[in-house]
Amino acid sequence: MLLVESCTPIIIDKDHERVGQWLQTQGACQYNSAAVCIGLERNGELVAGVQYEQYTGVGGSMLVSLAVTGRLTKAFMRYICEYAAYEA
Repeated sequence: MLLVESCTPIIIDKDHERVGQWLQTQGACQYNSAAVCIGLERNGELVAGVQYEQYTGVGGSMLVSLAVTGRLTKAFMRYICEYAAYEA
């Protein structure tokens, strides 16, 4: 029996290597240890991930790689868009 808590999607924003390696296995990008990676986990497995790299500064650009194998959440979409807009 699954507990309700185990089904709750979790945003992974501190384990860049895990998310980056998952993105690489999905064929989304080559993992870059200098990149920032954010993932979405459901039932203990990653179902989506984003890697941000090559940021050129305010008003510039960055390379974003994305892979999705499951349903996204509004919270994840908001998080990754806000990161790209404000944190980079």
